[in-house]
Amino acid sequence: MIFRTYTGNAMLNNALMTIEALARLKNVSEITSEVLLRLFNEYKLWLLYHRMKSYTMLFTRNGPLLNDDKLGETIYRQLLTKIGTFVESEGQHQCEISGLRFNTSFADWYTIVLRELRVPEKDIDKKDLTINRCWFPLIGALGSDAQALPQAKFDVHIHPLCLMVIQFLPLSALLYKGRILLFDAANFEFAKDFIAQSVERVNEEIQATASGKQIENIKDFDKGKYLLRAIELFARKQNYYGDRQTDLILWSFFTKNQTVSSI
Repeated sequence: MIFRTYTGNAMLNNALMTIEALARLKNVSEITSEVLLRLFNEYKLWLLYHRMKSYTMLFTRNGPLLNDDKLGETIYRQLLTKIGTFVESEGQHQCEISGLRFNTSFADWYTIVLRELRVPEKDIDKKDLTINRCWFPLIGALGSDAQALPQAKFDVHIHPLCLMVIQFLPLSALLYKGRILLFDAANFEFAKDFIAQSVERVNEEIQATASGKQIENIKDFDKGKYLLRAIELFARKQNYYGDRQTDLILWSFFTKNQTVSSI
């Protein structure tokens, strides 16, 4: 067991709930490294994300997958496979968004993979191995334009496994007014069911798009339709959720300018 419950980070929670829906799990505690690796290979994310526009909206085009024609796909696949295979639960570092502990940083794993691919040390030294928006949306890191923020004087501490988990976010990503939409609620079961509907909608788009074609962003919902979906879902399963009322937060963001707005 990796996660006993959800985290305080809505973005990571959305990704965890996406994984639950994809793997048809009943609880977040059922997410294991085996589940992550199985889904990663089953959906062939290193190939799929070349076609999904929502991937670039979340992670930009600056990461190795889309910005390195020679080794990018191999780096992406091997790096995430290694992170998913060797999962640490103890260590000197504590993840700032999940609370998980670890010793081997993302930069360490990145360096190991590059060396295994026989990338010259002088070229490794030139690469940005820090955690930035290419790996976790809206994260300010050393070398990014968010360095103007006080906290960006230090590299952010995130458990490498969280960076693998967040890679599944495009598989539930819908748009609102041209921005990626996230759903958040204190009632986790309600949020999970809502996100499962989004996963189903994204899967429909993937299946309906011919191989080799770009998978367009899903933008056929406006604010009213999102709210109506949420109200209908809550009314239909109110007895299961166990509350007569709940909060509902819909917020959207655009990675290019790191802007966030709630709706």
